[in-house]
Amino acid sequence: MGEKRNLLSQLYIEYKTKMKIRTKLTILVITLILSGIFVSVTVAKRSISTKTSEIFLAGTMEEESNFNLILTPGSSYQDSLTIINNTDNSISYKIYPVDSERNNQNNIVFKMPYEDNINLGVWINFDKNTVEVPAHGNLNIPFSINIPSNTFPGTYYGGISIEKITPDYISTASQSVIVKIRNVKQLIINVPGEVSTDFEITNLTYSTDALHYSFKNKGNVIMTIAGEVQLSNSILNSKAENIKLLPLKVLPGDSLEQSIPFKKHPILGNYHANFAGKIYYFDGVNNKDIELKNFKLETNFITFNIQVLITVISILLLLIIILICRYLLKKKYLSECSDYIVEDNENIRSIATKFNMNWKKLAKINHIGEPYSLEKGQKIIVHNAKK
Repeated sequence: MGEKRNLLSQLYIEYKTKMKIRTKLTILVITLILSGIFVSVTVAKRSISTKTSEIFLAGTMEEESNFNLILTPGSSYQDSLTIINNTDNSISYKIYPVDSERNNQNNIVFKMPYEDNINLGVWINFDKNTVEVPAHGNLNIPFSINIPSNTFPGTYYGGISIEKITPDYISTASQSVIVKIRNVKQLIINVPGEVSTDFEITNLTYSTDALHYSFKNKGNVIMTIAGEVQLSNSILNSKAENIKLLPLKVLPGDSLEQSIPFKKHPILGNYHANFAGKIYYFDGVNNKDIELKNFKLETNFITFNIQVLITVISILLLLIIILICRYLLKKKYLSECSDYIVEDNENIRSIATKFNMNWKKLAKINHIGEPYSLEKGQKIIVHNAKK
């Protein structure tokens, strides 16, 4: 008994020791996890709230401000921009002017440094194209704009690009990705003269997945097109949907080919599409868009969804098969039936019992309705599955 008690006491002490160790480990793990979360959140907040650099145009302290200038052919303009470095290290920047163009999503974007420029990208000049901004310092960078004497009147759209020379890296287990970030300050130059607002717009057309139209800016000012498409189904006499379009800018001499996708693809019907829109042109002198013209584009189309059609055909085929099967079963059942003459004191229930049939089934195949009365000598048909 003494040995057993000593053994049990020893096992209990070992158990308590192991539990204490596990408890300490658990507390340590929880503490590390909570510490990790706190550090991660703190770092994330710090990285989000910290700006590495700020870029200002001369005469303003608004970072998002843009240049909108009126310059005559043959004139020159001098100005400057300021870069402020908020980091603890000096940063080198590449500075270059760029023209604008339309991308595949029909948005006006600034050209990349390897693309050719013909307007602002050529007219703007810097004394230095690479600069270094000291840590927690700022640098004022002068530049000039020289408008060629043969420049036509109109609005020219571009920008000044400030790009960090030393790229950032995002490393993963398998590869490293180079990230280059640039800040482009928008610049609009208006060359005074006769304003031309000519344009050309085509009617709506329909394809299997969208509506289409094209717009060509034949003038010398920036134009904006906006509107809403209403789609209705004349067969169902209902309005299918409204598609509100975001405004799209079109540069002088540029063409816009826009596809308007459906929110929900039309399934089946005779549809009418009505595109009611407005065209604006940019007044560079007053720096605002002015309404030019309202327009309406329309088209009709008949459509059906192939998947819905396949489903409907499949259901119809299934119903036909069911009807054929029922017909063949009924025909087989009737071929097994024979004539029977009603005897005295017999009724529909007694005859059904006599031939092991459901009395309602017997009434149905003989077209006998309520009150289901029979007369002596009446000829009916019965199924031959007699008891």
